[in-house]
Amino acid sequence: MLPMFADVTAAALYGGFLVFARVAAAFMLLPGFGETHLPPRVKVVAALLVAAAMAGSVPGRPELVPMPATMAGQIGAEIVAGLLLGTVARILFNALHVAGTVIAQQAGLGLIIPASIEPEGVSALAQILLFGAISLIFALDLDHQLLLAIRDSYGLFPLGQLPDPGSMALHVTRTVSDAFSLGVRLSLPFLVIGFVLYVGLGVINRAMPQMMVFFVAAPAFTIVGLVLLAMTLPVILWTWVGAFDAALLGE
Repeated sequence: MLPMFADVTAAALYGGFLVFARVAAAFMLLPGFGETHLPPRVKVVAALLVAAAMAGSVPGRPELVPMPATMAGQIGAEIVAGLLLGTVARILFNALHVAGTVIAQQAGLGLIIPASIEPEGVSALAQILLFGAISLIFALDLDHQLLLAIRDSYGLFPLGQLPDPGSMALHVTRTVSDAFSLGVRLSLPFLVIGFVLYVGLGVINRAMPQMMVFFVAAPAFTIVGLVLLAMTLPVILWTWVGAFDAALLGE
C-alpha cells in the first residue's frame, strides 16, 4: 500500500512541476508579469502559486514518474510551450513600442532613455505607452485573461508534448506581422500630420531657400505633436487593449 501511495504522490508532484515549468517560462515574458524591473523571486513565487491552483484542472497529467530521459524531454517541452506563449504576448505588447517610436520621430519627441535605466534603449514616449498598457492590463483584468490563455493552451499543446516547430514559427511570424501593423495603425494620425507638415515646409523652403525653414519650424512640430498626443493617447491605448484582448481570446 505504501509503495503505491508513494508512486501516486510522486506522479502528482511531477505533474505539478510540469505545470509549473510552463507557467514559470511564460511568466518570464508575459506583459505585467515578466517586466525586467520585477524581482525574479516574485515571478517564481507567483508562478508557483498559479501552477498550484491550475494543476488540478490540467488534463493529461502523468500517472507515473517516467524515466530521466523522458522526464527531461517533457520538462523541456513545457518550457518551450511557456516561452512560446510569453513570446506571442510580448510581441503583441511591443506593438506600442513601434507606435511610440514612430510617434516620437514624427513629433520630435525622440528622447531616448539611457541604457543604464532601460536596457532596450527605448524612447521616453514609447516607455510611457508601455507603462500605460501595463496599468490597463491590471485595471481591466486582462491579467486574468493571460492566466486563462495559459490554462487553455493545454488544449493546443498537451502536457509534456513539444509544440510543432513549423506551427510555432508560423504563429510567431503572423504575430510579428500583426503587431507591426497595429503599431503603424496606432501612429497613423502622426504619420499623416507629419507628411502634411513636411510637404508644406518643403514648399516654403522652395519659395524661400535662404530661410532655414526646418530649423525655425522645429518647435512647431513639437507643439503640434504634443497637442495631437494629448488628443489621441486614450484612443491609442484603448485600441491596443481591444486588439490585445481579441488576440488573447483567439478572435
